[in-house]
Amino acid sequence: MLPAVAYGFKNCSQKFKIEPQEKEWNNHPLCKAAWARGEKIIMLVGYDFDEEQRVLNARRSLANDAVLSKKFQYEYPLYDWGWDRGACIDAIQRTGLPRPGKSACWCCPYTKKPELLRLQQDHPELVEKALAMEQSADLKQIKGLGRRWNWGEFLDNSNSCGIDDIDHDMPCGCYDG
Repeated sequence: MLPAVAYGFKNCSQKFKIEPQEKEWNNHPLCKAAWARGEKIIMLVGYDFDEEQRVLNARRSLANDAVLSKKFQYEYPLYDWGWDRGACIDAIQRTGLPRPGKSACWCCPYTKKPELLRLQQDHPELVEKALAMEQSADLKQIKGLGRRWNWGEFLDNSNSCGIDDIDHDMPCGCYDG
Protein backbone atom coordinates (compact mmCIF):
# COMPACT_ATOMS: atom_id res chain seq x y z
CA MET A 1 0.00 0.00 0.00
CA LEU A 2 1.26 3.46 -0.90
CA PRO A 3 0.54 6.77 0.84
CA ALA A 4 -2.91 8.07 -0.09
CA VAL A 5 -1.38 11.15 -1.70
CA ALA A 6 0.10 8.86 -4.39
CA TYR A 7 -3.48 8.30 -5.55
CA GLY A 8 -4.42 11.97 -5.37
CA PHE A 9 -5.90 12.06 -1.86
CA LYS A 10 -4.21 14.98 -0.13
CA ASN A 11 -4.62 14.44 3.59
CA CYS A 12 -1.06 14.17 4.95
CA SER A 13 -1.01 17.56 6.66
CA GLN A 14 -4.40 16.92 8.23
CA LYS A 15 -3.53 13.45 9.48
CA PHE A 16 0.09 13.88 10.53
CA LYS A 17 0.34 17.56 11.49
CA ILE A 18 -3.03 19.07 12.34
CA GLU A 19 -4.77 16.13 14.09
CA PRO A 20 -1.88 15.37 16.51
CA GLN A 21 -1.63 19.05 17.43
CA GLU A 22 -5.38 19.32 17.98
CA LYS A 23 -5.31 16.23 20.19
CA GLU A 24 -2.56 17.81 22.30
CA TRP A 25 -4.32 21.18 22.62
CA ASN A 26 -7.71 19.65 23.41
CA ASN A 27 -6.14 17.76 26.32
CA HIS A 28 -3.70 20.41 27.54
CA PRO A 29 -4.69 21.84 30.96
CA LEU A 30 -3.67 25.41 30.08
CA CYS A 31 -5.76 25.36 26.90
CA LYS A 32 -8.73 23.90 28.77
CA ALA A 33 -8.42 26.59 31.44
CA ALA A 34 -8.23 29.39 28.86
CA TRP A 35 -11.30 28.09 27.05
CA ALA A 36 -13.19 27.77 30.34
CA ARG A 37 -12.53 31.50 30.86
CA GLY A 38 -13.83 32.23 27.34
CA GLU A 39 -10.35 33.03 26.01
CA LYS A 40 -8.83 31.97 22.72
CA ILE A 41 -5.43 30.39 22.19
CA ILE A 42 -3.24 32.36 19.80
CA MET A 43 -2.03 30.09 17.02
CA LEU A 44 0.96 31.31 15.01
CA VAL A 45 1.03 29.85 11.49
CA GLY A 46 4.31 29.98 9.56
CA TYR A 47 3.10 30.81 6.05
CA ASP A 48 5.55 33.25 4.50
CA PHE A 49 4.78 36.27 2.33
CA ASP A 50 5.03 34.22 -0.87
CA GLU A 51 2.14 32.04 0.32
CA GLU A 52 -0.63 34.61 0.09
CA GLN A 53 -3.15 32.16 -1.37
CA ARG A 54 -2.60 29.75 1.53
CA VAL A 55 -3.16 32.58 4.02
CA LEU A 56 -6.34 33.70 2.25
CA ASN A 57 -7.64 30.12 2.00
CA ALA A 58 -6.90 29.48 5.68
CA ARG A 59 -8.62 32.68 6.78
CA ARG A 60 -11.68 31.88 4.66
CA SER A 61 -11.80 28.28 5.91
CA LEU A 62 -11.42 29.25 9.56
CA ALA A 63 -14.07 31.94 9.29
CA ASN A 64 -16.54 29.16 8.44
CA ASP A 65 -15.41 26.80 11.22
CA ALA A 66 -17.47 27.60 14.31
CA VAL A 67 -15.51 25.28 16.63
CA LEU A 68 -12.00 26.44 15.71
CA SER A 69 -12.96 30.12 15.57
CA LYS A 70 -14.21 29.89 19.18
CA LYS A 71 -11.04 28.19 20.41
CA PHE A 72 -8.23 29.82 18.45
CA GLN A 73 -7.07 33.14 17.11
CA TYR A 74 -4.90 32.41 14.07
CA GLU A 75 -2.13 34.82 13.17
CA TYR A 76 0.33 34.77 10.29
CA PRO A 77 3.31 36.83 11.46
CA LEU A 78 5.68 36.04 8.59
CA TYR A 79 3.04 37.02 6.07
CA ASP A 80 2.06 40.12 8.05
CA TRP A 81 5.70 41.22 8.32
CA GLY A 82 6.24 40.76 4.57
CA TRP A 83 8.88 38.08 5.11
CA ASP A 84 9.44 35.84 2.10
CA ARG A 85 11.42 32.60 2.27
CA GLY A 86 14.73 34.45 1.88
CA ALA A 87 13.98 36.79 4.79
CA CYS A 88 13.06 33.78 6.95
CA ILE A 89 16.32 32.01 6.10
CA ASP A 90 18.30 35.19 6.81
CA ALA A 91 16.64 35.55 10.23
CA ILE A 92 17.39 31.92 11.09
CA GLN A 93 21.03 32.32 10.06
CA ARG A 94 21.43 35.59 11.99
CA THR A 95 20.36 33.87 15.18
CA GLY A 96 22.73 30.95 14.60
CA LEU A 97 19.93 28.39 14.59
CA PRO A 98 20.15 25.38 12.28
CA ARG A 99 17.98 25.62 9.19
CA PRO A 100 15.07 23.19 9.36
CA GLY A 101 14.79 20.62 6.62
CA LYS A 102 11.88 19.86 4.39
CA SER A 103 8.91 18.58 6.35
CA ALA A 104 7.97 15.52 4.33
CA CYS A 105 7.88 11.80 4.90
CA TRP A 106 10.58 9.54 3.49
CA CYS A 107 8.00 7.92 1.19
CA CYS A 108 6.26 11.13 0.09
CA PRO A 109 5.02 10.95 -3.52
CA TYR A 110 5.92 14.63 -3.88
CA THR A 111 9.61 13.77 -3.51
CA LYS A 112 11.58 15.16 -6.42
CA LYS A 113 14.15 13.01 -8.22
CA PRO A 114 17.22 14.81 -6.80
CA GLU A 115 15.69 14.48 -3.31
CA LEU A 116 15.23 10.75 -3.85
CA LEU A 117 18.90 10.46 -4.86
CA ARG A 118 19.90 12.31 -1.69
CA LEU A 119 17.64 10.06 0.39
CA GLN A 120 19.25 7.01 -1.19
CA GLN A 121 22.69 8.39 -0.36
CA ASP A 122 21.88 9.41 3.22
CA HIS A 123 19.28 6.80 4.23
CA PRO A 124 19.42 3.75 1.94
CA GLU A 125 17.38 1.72 4.43
CA LEU A 126 14.42 4.10 4.01
CA VAL A 127 14.66 3.91 0.23
CA GLU A 128 14.61 0.11 0.48
CA LYS A 129 11.43 0.30 2.57
CA ALA A 130 9.86 2.69 0.07
CA LEU A 131 10.82 0.46 -2.86
CA ALA A 132 9.32 -2.56 -1.09
CA MET A 133 6.08 -0.58 -0.65
CA GLU A 134 6.12 0.40 -4.31
CA GLN A 135 6.82 -3.16 -5.50
CA SER A 136 3.98 -4.64 -3.45
CA ALA A 137 1.46 -1.95 -4.46
CA ASP A 138 -1.29 -2.42 -7.02
CA LEU A 139 0.00 -0.03 -9.68
CA LYS A 140 -2.91 0.03 -12.11
CA GLN A 141 -3.77 3.72 -11.72
CA ILE A 142 -0.30 5.16 -11.17
CA LYS A 143 3.27 4.29 -12.16
CA GLY A 144 4.73 4.25 -8.67
CA LEU A 145 5.51 6.33 -5.62
CA GLY A 146 6.16 9.33 -7.84
CA ARG A 147 2.62 8.96 -9.26
CA ARG A 148 3.75 9.59 -12.84
CA TRP A 149 7.09 7.90 -12.35
CA ASN A 150 8.34 4.79 -10.60
CA TRP A 151 11.00 5.22 -7.91
CA GLY A 152 12.54 1.81 -8.58
CA GLU A 153 12.82 2.36 -12.33
CA PHE A 154 14.29 5.80 -11.79
CA LEU A 155 16.91 4.55 -9.33
CA ASP A 156 17.80 1.60 -11.59
CA ASN A 157 18.49 4.02 -14.47
CA SER A 158 19.97 6.86 -12.44
CA ASN A 159 23.58 7.93 -12.53
CA SER A 160 23.16 10.22 -9.47
CA CYS A 161 23.30 13.28 -11.69
CA GLY A 162 21.37 16.17 -10.19
CA ILE A 163 21.83 15.21 -6.55
CA ASP A 164 23.29 18.64 -5.79
CA ASP A 165 20.35 20.42 -7.43
CA ILE A 166 18.20 20.05 -4.33
CA ASP A 167 16.86 23.28 -2.87
CA HIS A 168 16.94 22.36 0.82
CA ASP A 169 15.09 25.55 1.69
CA MET A 170 11.99 24.76 -0.34
CA PRO A 171 8.97 23.84 1.73
CA CYS A 172 7.39 20.47 1.40
CA GLY A 173 5.35 20.27 -1.79
CA CYS A 174 2.51 18.41 -0.12
CA TYR A 175 0.20 21.36 0.44
CA ASP A 176 -3.21 19.89 1.17
CA GLY A 177 -5.37 22.96 0.63
